[in-house]
Amino acid sequence: MNKKKIRKFLYENEIEEVLELCSHTRFPLRNQTLLLVTYMHAFRAGEVCNLKWEQIDFKNNVITVLRQKGGIAAMQPLWEKEKKLLYQLYCQTYSSSDINEKTIHADKYVFISSRWGDKFEPSNFYRLTLKLGKLAGFDFGFTPHMLRHARGTFLANQDIHLLKIKAALGHVRVSSTEIYTHMAANKFKGINEGSLFN
Repeated sequence: MNKKKIRKFLYENEIEEVLELCSHTRFPLRNQTLLLVTYMHAFRAGEVCNLKWEQIDFKNNVITVLRQKGGIAAMQPLWEKEKKLLYQLYCQTYSSSDINEKTIHADKYVFISSRWGDKFEPSNFYRLTLKLGKLAGFDFGFTPHMLRHARGTFLANQDIHLLKIKAALGHVRVSSTEIYTHMAANKFKGINEGSLFN
């Protein structure tokens, strides 16, 4: 009998595992940065693949998150670990003299298919996550969208207010965000207190 996997997200320890497995890919820094940035800002594959350097403000530690599917754009904090990886990626892609010319590469895509290639496409991202999932030994297909679901579920498990999760994911309607409160295990916190089988 085929068992259908109902889980549609990764836990943070699994994300950490696939980040480490990026070292076994052809472009480890790009891939690690891509996965982490996707997770931290709950990007869809198309959104993160369209990310440009002009959306990243290293000085003020913010990233402009542009949404597809009619989602709401927002400025979000740039977290320390992803900032470090993004800066390393920029330095790897462009020379240090170019970095001082702050606007030269602003309109360039952050994630490219090779050192000087075109934009990294969502279809390539999908193949990358499938490969990493196999390397990790997951018994389900790991896709880019699972990172978006992972972020929403993580925030719900942290008891972050529903409206903040809605803003973080760029949802237009709260009903779209409620799926994460349904997936979050913390809604059962405390229900077994007093049980003999606690």
